Amino acid sequence: MKKSPLLFAWFLCCYFYAANCMAQEKPMIITSPGMPFVSLEERQLIQNEQVDFNLPKPTGINTSFRYAAARAIPGVVHIIATYEPGFKGLEEYGFRAREDHPGMSPAVLEQGPVTGSASGVIITPDGYVVTNYHVANRAESLEVVLANRRSFKARIIGMDSLTDIALLKISEQSLPFIRFGNMDSVAVGDWVLAIGSPMGMNSTVTAGIVSAKSRIFTSQEEQGQLSSFIQTDAVMNSGNSGGALVDINGRLIGINVGILTPTGNFAGYSFAIPVEVVKKVCNDLLRNGRAIRASLGVYISNTPGMPGVLVYKLVDKGAAAKGGIQVEDIIKEIDNGEIRSVGDIQQTLVLHHPGDKIHLKVIRKGKLVSCEVILGGTQGVMEM
Repeated sequence: MKKSPLLFAWFLCCYFYAANCMAQEKPMIITSPGMPFVSLEERQLIQNEQVDFNLPKPTGINTSFRYAAARAIPGVVHIIATYEPGFKGLEEYGFRAREDHPGMSPAVLEQGPVTGSASGVIITPDGYVVTNYHVANRAESLEVVLANRRSFKARIIGMDSLTDIALLKISEQSLPFIRFGNMDSVAVGDWVLAIGSPMGMNSTVTAGIVSAKSRIFTSQEEQGQLSSFIQTDAVMNSGNSGGALVDINGRLIGINVGILTPTGNFAGYSFAIPVEVVKKVCNDLLRNGRAIRASLGVYISNTPGMPGVLVYKLVDKGAAAKGGIQVEDIIKEIDNGEIRSVGDIQQTLVLHHPGDKIHLKVIRKGKLVSCEVILGGTQGVMEM
């Protein structure tokens, strides 16, 4: 298959310094054994609604984004990540050190640590911050700089490469944070704001619309990674990784992750991880230190020319086999949601845990059949 010249580029903006390396931060779980688990949603409810900045709430068609920006900006942070000397991971994200920094000598680049600039979102008043896996992965230290310029060292609570999410913790209380929104509250064509630190410029706000709610990337899909994203035309560039995508009420609907571009710079296509995925994965990381995945127990493929997903093999004694799914079934719906592609199934499963019950509608020999499946568990990606 011919490869597209477009690059799905991550937003990690990186710089290089000759300095001593800092001690590596270790992923950890900071909830105490025996203490009741408090979800991120519950932590948001503990603190009363934040001040509304004396701005009128938007009504009807609103052409000013002052309310949303004022409400969300304090909850978006600048993240400075330091990596080991000679770190080569930049090339994964479309950065080439000597071309981007022609004034830096090869000796400095090989010996000095690499420092990356990205963004993050405070999601609880007690200091939990979400950013991207590709920002936190292999970082020797992470510094979180608030909108008011206060700075804190961050600890990694957990990371998940398949959804590109990392959960961090800073030691501070009564922080401004962004409340979770709901993807069902926005539609294609609705206004959204992207907030982050592109090129190191803190608290930068850009506006756009929701261009698509479930944009599927086949390359991500084939690797078993999260492949369904919110698409927007809000301008994003290097350093926007981990920043906020908010609705006109200033509520979080996504975490910014990448752009589709032929040049490495913004070309009109930006993407964010849906907030429902962010909430589920971050709660998993908070409770377990890792994401807990559900498995349907099927090998599947897209059905060219028609919506739906073909089951071409079942995992022996897997969840689907136990629930009555058969080879050559075409999955059309899960829990009343339309299934058009493999990416839709991945998007559905990433929101579930092992033991959850789902309802499927499949086409079997020309007839619509309903099945009930209790999901199994998996440590890896869904088989395809």
